[in-house]
Amino acid sequence: MDFLRGQEAFLNLISSVEKDSVIPLLKWIRYSSEDLIKDASRSNEADKTIEQIRHDIQSIVSLSAVLPSEVILSPGHSKKQLKIDNCAVSSVAHVDGFLYNDEDVDELCDSGKMSRNYCIDCGSHQVAPLTFISHSTSVTQMKYIFRYLLPDLSGKIIVDVGSRLGPVLYGAYLYSNASSIIGCEMNDELCLIQQNIIEKYHFQDRIKVICADIMMQEDLLKTADVVILNNVFEYFLPDDDQRRIWQFLRSTIVHSGTLVVLSPSIEDTLEPLDAKIDLTKWLRKENVTDRLTEANWNLFGCDESDDSDLHDIHLYSVL
Repeated sequence: MDFLRGQEAFLNLISSVEKDSVIPLLKWIRYSSEDLIKDASRSNEADKTIEQIRHDIQSIVSLSAVLPSEVILSPGHSKKQLKIDNCAVSSVAHVDGFLYNDEDVDELCDSGKMSRNYCIDCGSHQVAPLTFISHSTSVTQMKYIFRYLLPDLSGKIIVDVGSRLGPVLYGAYLYSNASSIIGCEMNDELCLIQQNIIEKYHFQDRIKVICADIMMQEDLLKTADVVILNNVFEYFLPDDDQRRIWQFLRSTIVHSGTLVVLSPSIEDTLEPLDAKIDLTKWLRKENVTDRLTEANWNLFGCDESDDSDLHDIHLYSVL
């Protein structure tokens, strides 16, 4: 939201306030302005740091951000992926949502470094749009999670399962007060990339990366106040392994009140796997409508935007 839109939104807000509350509200803004400016300045610094990290990682990984040491399963290997429209191997492009936002993708396509379409019948003029798949949270999703979706995280422990390039870790550090932020990633190369970023930006006081299989980290999961799982297994493991891990997570993340952030939703994730997990005895889906609306207004300038990718993020609490 730019200055003019912000000004308009502020005036609309004032006009909607009860008459008796307008003066007290304006006085509060007047006396709180220094703190508000400080908060905005901290936010701007955080945004600048995130942008620098994006450029650092862009310079060392390919456009797809898929490393040679990673095994990415082809679309269609699971029942769920068979349901995705136009999801043949040739129709999919891996684009990291943290490293490249929509504007970046447009620039890459315009410069010829990336294509928006694929050829349906090789040698013909029949083309169709590519399906873009990301294995990371975008910057706007990170801001939504840590500024709007989750409560104050002071003194809390966050565990990001399958942290890959580390965007959730950096976002948690810069946009929340979480005291301990732990990424669990089993790929050595990805762990090294994260560790280099952590050391370069002096994040060691609150971020730690554990290079291990999450199924070997039962004690870690049991200490977590927040567990984040972003598109973590679907393109990396066959169905049988996914079922096994979800059953492990079900038996391990059991502390009442633990928050679980998921994308896609747990319902969509488990439905094709037949994991035999009774969600009604494990997780409660939180109503985040107000938080989503507030975030959309602040991040996109309206309550519902075609550009918003926030509806893909779901919040649950352990019963």
